[in-house]
Amino acid sequence: MLTGRVDIVGFGPGSKQKMTFEAYEAIENSDLIIGYGTYTGLIKEIFRDKDIKSSGMGEETERCRMALDEARKGKRVSLICSGDSMLYGMAALVYELCPDEDVRINTIAGVTAALSCGALLGAPLTDDFATVSLSDHITPFEKTEKRLRCLARADMLIVLYNPASRQRPDHLKNAVNILLD
Repeated sequence: MLTGRVDIVGFGPGSKQKMTFEAYEAIENSDLIIGYGTYTGLIKEIFRDKDIKSSGMGEETERCRMALDEARKGKRVSLICSGDSMLYGMAALVYELCPDEDVRINTIAGVTAALSCGALLGAPLTDDFATVSLSDHITPFEKTEKRLRCLARADMLIVLYNPASRQRPDHLKNAVNILLD
C-alpha cells in the first residue's frame, strides 16, 4: 500500500523566476524539503514556511533514503536538485533505492545548466550536443577521458559539468587537452 510521496524536483538555476511552474508547485505542496545544503540555501527564502532538512556533499544516498523514509511515514517530500533531477541529479538513485514501489515517486524535470547558460550565450545548443561530467564520484575519470575522445571525433558540441573541485583540480585541464588533441 502506498503511504507517501517523493517528488524528485529539479528546481533549475535557483531563482523562483527560472523555476518551472511544476517544480514550484511540487515544492509548495510538500510537507518537507530535503536537499544538499547549498541547494536548500538557494530556495529557503522562497519557501519560508517549509520544513527543510539538509545534508552535505557526498551524502546523496542518505538524502534519498531519508526522503523515502519520510514518505513511508505519510509525508509528501520534495527531494530537490539544482538544474534537472535526472541530469546528474537524484532521480535514478531514488528509483534504485525503492524497488518495492511502496512509495509514490514523481520525477519533475527542471531547467539544467546547459540550457539556462546556453540561453545566456545566445543559443549555442541548437544542434546535437553531449553532456559530460568531469566528476569522478560515480564514473572513473579514465572512462570519462575515453568518452571525451570519442565525442571529439564525433565533432559534437560538448557541455562539461563539474569541471573542478579541490579533490580534482586538473580534470578540466586534462579534458581540454584531450579535446585539443
